[in-house]
Amino acid sequence: MTNPNFFADPGYVSNILSSTLGENINIIQKTILLTDASNFPSKGRITIGSETIIYDGKTDNTLNNCYRVNPVTHNIGANVILIDKLPESPIQYYRINSGWYKERGSSNKTLRVGDSNLLAPGTIRFNESTTTFQGFNGTDWVTFNAIQGPPGITGANASQLFNFINLPDNPSNNGGKIFQSSGTTSVYFRSIQGGVVDINAGLTALSLSIINESDYVRITPQPQPYVWDFTSNNTFDNFKTLNVTSSTKLKAYGTIGKWRVKSNTTIKTGMGVRIVSEVSNMVSNMVIEPFTYTSNDNNNPSINQIKLGFLGIALENKSNGDSCEVCTNGITMALIGDNAGITGGIHSTAAIRCGMYAFANYNGSVFSPTNIISVSPTQLDNNKSFFSIAGYWVEEGSLKVYYNGSVTDNCLGLFYVQGGLNL
Repeated sequence: MTNPNFFADPGYVSNILSSTLGENINIIQKTILLTDASNFPSKGRITIGSETIIYDGKTDNTLNNCYRVNPVTHNIGANVILIDKLPESPIQYYRINSGWYKERGSSNKTLRVGDSNLLAPGTIRFNESTTTFQGFNGTDWVTFNAIQGPPGITGANASQLFNFINLPDNPSNNGGKIFQSSGTTSVYFRSIQGGVVDINAGLTALSLSIINESDYVRITPQPQPYVWDFTSNNTFDNFKTLNVTSSTKLKAYGTIGKWRVKSNTTIKTGMGVRIVSEVSNMVSNMVIEPFTYTSNDNNNPSINQIKLGFLGIALENKSNGDSCEVCTNGITMALIGDNAGITGGIHSTAAIRCGMYAFANYNGSVFSPTNIISVSPTQLDNNKSFFSIAGYWVEEGSLKVYYNGSVTDNCLGLFYVQGGLNL
């Protein structure tokens, strides 16, 4: 053997090993060439036909020192069969060295450990007196066995090892918890499902589209009509914006849009606005400005005047190119303006009533006439009595009238925005 860590096999094999002659041999030949002798041991017995031959050495594919009792000639290609080594009586342990072994003709290697009294930590031995395998742990010889030992200390369960945290922590009502504590070692994962909404008269649809991808759970809201709920906490103060300041944005329930304020223009909270055109760098832009008009033309906007289209109620104080939110349809708060100075009894009033129509006033506020019939026939004949409807009042009561000073919450009334032209 070229590797000194391997030792010859003291046992036997049951596999039949064979080869063929690599040349013709005569009756006096003491070396026999095989086509392949790699699996043959260095010493052994072979048969070629009826002849049994004992050889005592091997060089590559040549068997050397052959002892032939009744020699005969053999031709190239004849079968050469290795005779199994006969079983021997049990070999004494002291005759078998510790180390690696393999059976003849096999590449599988086996490690053998012998008996030993080497008191070195990590030593493994086969105790011949007790026929048990043992290992020295530095203090004692420990016998190996497959018997279950006493149970160890119970470890922490999964609920103690892992701390599942929902992000953000303590989510509000608009956030769901993925992990649910169970008080046991089980950890439950909540699934995500889209809710069902009633579109109209029992016609339902899924509110979310949920698609499982390799790295994400993709959630896409499905377009659907939004239904404002005015059934709970339906006091007027709940829908109104109280303590209005210069930075306050009014509450609004309905359709809201964002618009750019015209240059060198100021819009106040609760003021009526309209769409106008503004040219900047030779490009026409769509912007908004306060809904105002001159009151010196019979105190009414003439039918021949432009800019009579009422857009909605501004929800915040903005100016000079700012982005401003506007409620174009729905409930918010509007400025209650002073009268337009119109003769015949048409004027604004602080004693408004729920459902009373209101018109766009000349100063950006809205006003309600005490009696629309009091418009003079002359004004009707001259087609000068057209007013732009801004909507109607939702609340009722005596409130402060806005002139051109600061906007306060007591000159804003709860209002339903619904613009349009009206005679």
